[in-house]
Amino acid sequence: MKKICFFGGNLNHSGGTERVSTSIANALAEKGYPVIMLNLSQGLSPFFALHPSIENYQLHAQPVSATKSYFSTVSQLRSFLIQHKIDTLIVVESMLSLFSLPAVFGLKIKHITWEHFNYNVDLGKRLRRLARHTSRLFSDTIVTLTEKDKTIWLDKTYGRAELIAIPNPSPYAVSANQPSLAYKTVLAVGRLTHQKGFDLLLQAWAEAKKHTISEGWQLQIVGEGEDKAKLEELITSLNLVNSVTIYPFSNKIEQYYQQASVFCLSSLFEGLPMVLLEAQSFGLPVVAFDCITGPSEIIEQSKNGFLCKPEQIGNLVQGLVKMMSLPEDEYYQMSVCAKEQVKTKFNLESIIEKWINIL
Repeated sequence: MKKICFFGGNLNHSGGTERVSTSIANALAEKGYPVIMLNLSQGLSPFFALHPSIENYQLHAQPVSATKSYFSTVSQLRSFLIQHKIDTLIVVESMLSLFSLPAVFGLKIKHITWEHFNYNVDLGKRLRRLARHTSRLFSDTIVTLTEKDKTIWLDKTYGRAELIAIPNPSPYAVSANQPSLAYKTVLAVGRLTHQKGFDLLLQAWAEAKKHTISEGWQLQIVGEGEDKAKLEELITSLNLVNSVTIYPFSNKIEQYYQQASVFCLSSLFEGLPMVLLEAQSFGLPVVAFDCITGPSEIIEQSKNGFLCKPEQIGNLVQGLVKMMSLPEDEYYQMSVCAKEQVKTKFNLESIIEKWINIL
């Protein structure tokens, strides 16, 4: 079997990228593939558990300057790949391909770039745009999370790399949990940053609470991040103290899903929002902004949730109120459809087969 190396940033982090790369690596290891995890810096105390057979290494013990340590990083990476006789290198963030592509030059190592954002989002880093164009030119394969993002890549880049869309699997097996409108809880999960649009959600919630149907309903936001203080101030200024609570992130997030009625995604942009898959695993119908990219490939309008116009607060209010107003039988059917979507389209086994086909 081919020896596989996942090259990522830092597995000590608790983000979605770390979660899904660990999930795919563990599944491949379970099938007998020799798998190595290599962190750019730190990462030797992974937040998510690794399969016992997986070896975990770091290139640098502490974060380093990408420019000052560029050549030494490329050299160390190349030596590592040769020493460990790697057959396939999966680069878990397109930015890291600026290190990995020169490192594999002249070596018989298959290079796969795995994009976790969407092409239109570079988070203000010009190097990310350079990395993507370089990846298209010199990688063997580029994996996008959605068909929409694959189309954008094809339109905006050129090169030899084959483009394949492979969605992330749901991190949870489909739960026997049956949610209920009686819980009167809307749940939102994510880092407390501008990208997640929680300020828009709070404004929408303030409007939704003016409707009689919302009486007794609570909004729970689970996450941590730099915008926490701003969001708490907004909660106070909008007089939402009695109906909104922010909880710290927990690796036992299941308890929040099990006690919720509805999930809400207010992001400005995504790659493939894992929280939607998590929510559907627990049977939660979803109200979400139809941002680029991801929600429209997970949510079927009025079947397992409601898609709202991106960044349109009034439209989000309509979606939330409509969901809270659903008859119990329609709500139950949405819940059933949510679970079925995860079973058929986002189950780990079918997605691992797609990965095996490109190794």
